[in-house]
Amino acid sequence: MAYKFNDDYRYKIALGQVNGATTVNKFGYNPDVDTTTDPEIIAFFGGTFAIMTSADTLDVVSDDAQDGVAGTGALTVLITGIDGSHNTITETVTMNGVSAVTTSNSFLGVNRVVVLSSGTDDANKGNITIDDTAGTVGTQAYIPAGQSVTQQCLYHTPISKTLLLDWLWAHVTKLSGGSAPKVTIVGTSYSRVTDTNYEIFRTTIDTSVENTEQFTPSQPFVLGGREVIYFTAETDTNNTEVVMRFSGVQVDS
Repeated sequence: MAYKFNDDYRYKIALGQVNGATTVNKFGYNPDVDTTTDPEIIAFFGGTFAIMTSADTLDVVSDDAQDGVAGTGALTVLITGIDGSHNTITETVTMNGVSAVTTSNSFLGVNRVVVLSSGTDDANKGNITIDDTAGTVGTQAYIPAGQSVTQQCLYHTPISKTLLLDWLWAHVTKLSGGSAPKVTIVGTSYSRVTDTNYEIFRTTIDTSVENTEQFTPSQPFVLGGREVIYFTAETDTNNTEVVMRFSGVQVDS
């Protein structure tokens, strides 16, 4: 018997049955947060995340030659993001192994990159990096080897859209050595209108007490078009892994 979700508004949105509304699910992890001066982005590529302020083409490259047309890994990838006018844009890129492929379109931000087709490995063989072509900003997306999709807790809200973010989940693990870490996770909204960062969320997880926190606020975080939401982590102990997911509903505004 087929399951029916006709009475569940959220399932109807996820199934594309509500005009002007879509589900946004983001997930990612930083496998090695250290006691650095600056907070690290909760994304596989880690470090300090720089937001593009002018649109540019993107360079897509793997560190394994098998991610290419005749290879066993990723053959093509689909990039989803926003363009210079802050509208949603997608582009399919044919991989060329360790040689960078430049997109035809210019992007202002990347929301997700997925492996669209693959060879016998059924996933990307190597790590795939997506950087701005000019090289002035740095990594905008990254697909870890074998995972077929970006792992990064950030989202660029398109113009004329509003993101209602109402579910967050975070987990912290100490990978090796040292004491139980204490990790502060911060959610920041960058407004492209005011060119300003706003802290909108903060929590501290003391792993000597607990490893996981989940948040379902009674009222959602409201993120307007041209806002970028991203999450960072600070730790008091090296070699800390931080995993996070967040989700909400994006509606026409």
